Amino acid sequence: MRFLSGSRRLAAALVAVLALALVAGIAAGASSETKLPHIGPKALVATTLRAMSEAPPTSGRFQTSVDLGLPALPEGAGQLEGIMGLLAGTREFRVWSSRDGVRIAELLEGAERAFIANRSEAWFWDSEKFEAVHLEHMTREDGSSRGAKGFSGPMEMNPGRAALADIVRPLFKELDDTDLSVEETKDVAGRDAYTLVIEPMSQQTLVGRIEVAIDADERVPLSVAVYPKGEGAPAVSAGFSEVSFEPIDPALFDFEPPQGAKIKDKPAGKEEGASQWRPEGAGGQESSSGMPSLQSFGAGWTRVLAVRVEELPEEARRLLPFSGTLLSGAVAERDGGAWVLFGAVPQSALDAAASRLPTP
Repeated sequence: MRFLSGSRRLAAALVAVLALALVAGIAAGASSETKLPHIGPKALVATTLRAMSEAPPTSGRFQTSVDLGLPALPEGAGQLEGIMGLLAGTREFRVWSSRDGVRIAELLEGAERAFIANRSEAWFWDSEKFEAVHLEHMTREDGSSRGAKGFSGPMEMNPGRAALADIVRPLFKELDDTDLSVEETKDVAGRDAYTLVIEPMSQQTLVGRIEVAIDADERVPLSVAVYPKGEGAPAVSAGFSEVSFEPIDPALFDFEPPQGAKIKDKPAGKEEGASQWRPEGAGGQESSSGMPSLQSFGAGWTRVLAVRVEELPEEARRLLPFSGTLLSGAVAERDGGAWVLFGAVPQSALDAAASRLPTP
């Protein structure tokens, strides 16, 4: 696990927000009067996955709202302040996505931050810094070229689908210990939508339910709201207030920095500023001690992840442990390093996982 800085932090946030927003939305009103044909939850999931695999052109305006109950940052938190800022508050974006690429622009007052990707390259643009970061092609071992980081395998010619599927497919396919139902019709961005309700059956998770509004005609998910257990308001919601499925000009996914802008070229796959928070053995390798850098305990809704870090910044250490509305975090000290544990579970589950961590 890597904690990003600078433009890469923006990239991670934007790509993640795109993926979420394409399955997400804030309901634009109460239940619609339109009576849609009945459909069962499994059939709704199947048709939605099929529609996503076809990656229809999707564009519009959407908002995200996040309140995870994260602890307040101490003064002088440095790069953590930017990271934590991405996990709280309300943001508004414009998004365009098709089989030709992805473009996301965060709507700011007097400024522009954007992520633009097509089949061969990706850019991060920050007008306040007047800086553009260019991700170059990746090269496989056989010498063939590959698109910008993240657009790999069979999806590399479809960056919109890649960003979407990485988030959505696990949500829809890993449904063990989960109850599915289809509830009332909603109006989202002026369109009729089914409401798929996903409820964990486990009592050991902090997640109460997830509501996904799915366009009745296009079968593209339009909205998502994640509710903590026992709460009537979502801790995370995101979605379209305006949406269109009209064709998108591929030229929209090209980008040329303005004259005089500072340009950084870097090979995809290399991380800028990966320092303090860089896990040992990042990239799937073992740490210098021979222990794995990532441990997983449990499965599904109660999974706990533990990441071994070379050095945990003091400002981060002061935030742990924390117990949020949907997420808990803790640190376990071991000889030669520390483990950061997190999961959608109570603090007691992290303690139990910490007792099972390997020792040198």
